[in-house]
Amino acid sequence: SLSGGEMKRIEIATQLLRSAQYTIFDEPEAGIDLWSFSMLVQTFKRLKEKGDRGLIIISHQEKLIQMADEIMVLSKFGMRPEYALQVPAVVRDHASIGVIQYFFKKDEDSWSIYIVNERNEVKTFTKFKGSRSKLVNAINRYYTQESENSSLQVLNFNLPQYFILSDDQQTVKPFTI
Repeated sequence: SLSGGEMKRIEIATQLLRSAQYTIFDEPEAGIDLWSFSMLVQTFKRLKEKGDRGLIIISHQEKLIQMADEIMVLSKFGMRPEYALQVPAVVRDHASIGVIQYFFKKDEDSWSIYIVNERNEVKTFTKFKGSRSKLVNAINRYYTQESENSSLQVLNFNLPQYFILSDDQQTVKPFTI
């Protein structure tokens, strides 16, 4: 009988022998030893350099992620193109599907802004040094402006929600102007 690592190596070898345009590897590092992992990383690097097939790798391993041309993170927030996005738990806990929310976190001399859209996808903007109040006013104006290209003059009254994260990032409080 074969070990889990041996089975995984056979699975990977079988995938590599196929001449498919795209090959999907689901956590190829699972169950293999450190030496085999190093060989796997080298194999993926060679395949990438050769460029004759696309590799889709589902992994949590930084060495594999660093090779990527594109990264998509699947999470509670949906698909995000940013891999390194670190969303504080308090943002995750307060996110509401169907509502746009802005979470402001005070950094040393600027703000980080976590924007959660209606599908709970998160974008992060760092080093914002402007006025939060002016930003919030501008965002609200955007959402309430009448459509100039439409004969129907519809106003959007579903304004985003704004929050400020505590210094310890454990709680949020509403931000009002």
